[in-house]
Order: sequence, then structure tokens, then C-alpha cells
Amino acid sequence: MPRKTPPATPAAPPDATGFDLANLQRLPLDSLVPDPENPRRGDVEAIMASFRLYGQDQPLVVQSSTRKIIKGNHRHEAALRLGWSEMWAYLVDDDEAKARGRGLADNRIADRAYFDEKALAALLKQVELPTEIPGFDEEYVQRVLDSALLADLPPRTPGSEDPSWKGSTPDADGEEEDHEPHGGDETVTLQLVLLPAQRDRLFETVNDLKATDPEVMTTVDALMKLVECYEERREDR
Repeated sequence: MPRKTPPATPAAPPDATGFDLANLQRLPLDSLVPDPENPRRGDVEAIMASFRLYGQDQPLVVQSSTRKIIKGNHRHEAALRLGWSEMWAYLVDDDEAKARGRGLADNRIADRAYFDEKALAALLKQVELPTEIPGFDEEYVQRVLDSALLADLPPRTPGSEDPSWKGSTPDADGEEEDHEPHGGDETVTLQLVLLPAQRDRLFETVNDLKATDPEVMTTVDALMKLVECYEERREDR
């Protein structure tokens, strides 16, 4: 008897989310068309840095009939700049109205997200070099850490006696030095959150001033000396 050919396995239907794995394809970059109407302006340099570290971890979304990019125009540009030849893309059978709506919804919903900066600061403190994460420059990281610190400070009650510098820092010999209240009729609490490089630079300068300037006896003296130097430079401008 002739051998029967087994029936072909039917393609898996899209699941309840509408996602069809068959539409996920690796496509040549030069076959894709950037959206000329895209109103979004992205940080392509940061995306390139992310690609270098992590690679592509989400597909572009592309209109199947035209190969126009609906989501991921800046990722496409970043890949081109990096010299890539292909990217993963998910093809959708959108008409023009639906494609525009899909792209606008993606951008607007992303805009409505925000960071809980206290939770973000706690997470950044667990990262050895947070400023090496794409998108997290030193100024932004410092602002987040400072904001979280200020949010944690208890309200100050009138007449309370707070030291003007809390904590300790290593002195010129590497010993820990406690800081005493210094000057003024009323004291306030000063707490600083610094990146490691900033902390080391500040400690080095403070300890150098205490070691070389006879008028500088404490850390607060050193900080005030830095303020005076800045004020003198400002007056000379």
C-alpha cells in the first residue's frame, strides 16, 4: 500500500493577546522604512549605548504592507549607526489609521509613566556604577539621590539643636573624625549624598585644607573656606 503523507501541522493561531509568533521575523534594516510623520524625538546615542550593553531585547513593530516602522524608529536608527544589518521585527496588518494610532498610543503611554524616586534611589544605591547605565548621567543620578534624601529628612522643629554636619569622614591620616556644631546662633542639619568619585574628591580637598591652612580646624571650616573662595572668584568676574 502506498504510504500516506501525514497531514501538515496547522499554524498556531494567535493567542488571546493577538500575538502571532509567525509574524516575528528577522528583517534586513534596509528593507524597513522609517516613519516620516513620526513626531517623537529620541536619544539615539543612549539607545546605541544600551544596544552595546544588552543587545536588542524588544522587536520593532512594522506595518506588513509597507514595511513602515510603527514602533522603534530610533532603535532602527541606532542599529544603522552601529553597523547592524538586521533586526527582529513584529509585522502587523494595520491600515494607515490603525498604524498611526498604535504609534501615538505607544509614545503617549510611555510619557505617562514616571519613577518613584525614593524607590529608584534605593535601587541606584545597589548598583556599583549607576552612571554607566545608559540614560543615567551623573547629574540625574545625583538629583535622584538628593531628592530621596530630602524626602526622608524629618521636619525641623523651631529651637531644635541640630549639628551642622552629621556623620564622620576620614581625616588626613585615614582616621574617622566626628563633626561638631560650628558657628551661628542657630544650627541646621546638613547631609550629603555623593557618588564615590565626588565623595573622594571632597574628602581629599577638605583634609588638604585642614592639613595646610592653620585657620581650618574642622570640616565645617574647610567647607566655609571653599565658599569664601567661590565668593571671591565671583566678585572678580
